[in-house]
Amino acid sequence: MSMDEQIRLDIINYRRQKAHQLMCDVKVLMEHEMWNSTVNRLYYACFHMISALLILYKIEVKTHLGVRQAFGLNFIKTRILTPECGRIFTRLYDKRQSSDYDDFKEFTLEEVEDLYPQVRYLLKEVDDVIAKLMNDFPFYTKYEMTSADYGFITDKVNTAAIMATYV
Repeated sequence: MSMDEQIRLDIINYRRQKAHQLMCDVKVLMEHEMWNSTVNRLYYACFHMISALLILYKIEVKTHLGVRQAFGLNFIKTRILTPECGRIFTRLYDKRQSSDYDDFKEFTLEEVEDLYPQVRYLLKEVDDVIAKLMNDFPFYTKYEMTSADYGFITDKVNTAAIMATYV
């Protein structure tokens, strides 16, 4: 393996780890009811995991919009990942934009409770693709997905259940 290839793999793993670390930040932010910061960290966890996937496929992008578009074009439209994964990332992108640039935008507990399990689902799906291609174990393997993680499909999940699933 060349040095350039090793550096690329190190960057992929760094971004996967960064996504995991950001989800740990989310737990603390939720405990302190910092909803806008929580949404921001949820977005960046997905952004880093998706960026790792793009790097793995040697897809170069320079902007957040570029990441969103490349993800949709190369992984959603090709059915490597489900359309739901694309919808989740688009919603997060829009919410992060709104939080950062719209005056007086304040997220609520209910919005975070709705987003959290969706983010967990997206991170796991993307990480599984990365792990499969790298012949590696997903970073999220030790954080078993529970029915609470899929709550967005059928119903809402309360904050205590959310935080209990990610420890």
